[in-house]
Amino acid sequence: MKLRHPFWLAAPLLLLAGCHSTGKAPVTSPRPVTAISIPLNNLTPEGWQFPGRITANSQRLSVDWDGDAAELLSQLAHRRGLTLRMTGVRLPLPVTIHEQNITFETLLRLIQVQINWRASLVQTATSLEVTFLPPLKGVSS
Repeated sequence: MKLRHPFWLAAPLLLLAGCHSTGKAPVTSPRPVTAISIPLNNLTPEGWQFPGRITANSQRLSVDWDGDAAELLSQLAHRRGLTLRMTGVRLPLPVTIHEQNITFETLLRLIQVQINWRASLVQTATSLEVTFLPPLKGVSS
């Protein structure tokens, strides 16, 4: 008897070899709950870590953000003690920011550069103001 497909003989052996256990992994001791809960206090619902309070435009922070600028600006305004004001027809403002140790003022400039085609961003003494630009007439997107 001549085997035409030796693979069919080897296949069950290969499948069973994948079920072999490799042994037990070493168990590490769990960290105390207090060590875990303290850093979680500074996390936003999206999982990004901001300082508890931004007290000056020169304060440094680190941000990793891929999402809507309005959501990020809302978090930043709240932490800075400012009101976020939005005027115009609200449009999505996608931004990507992955920066470490930059000032609050520089962060606002980076956001402005990315949303400039659809909205303007101005910081006043009491607020962050986002003004959505009207769509261009006669231009289809």
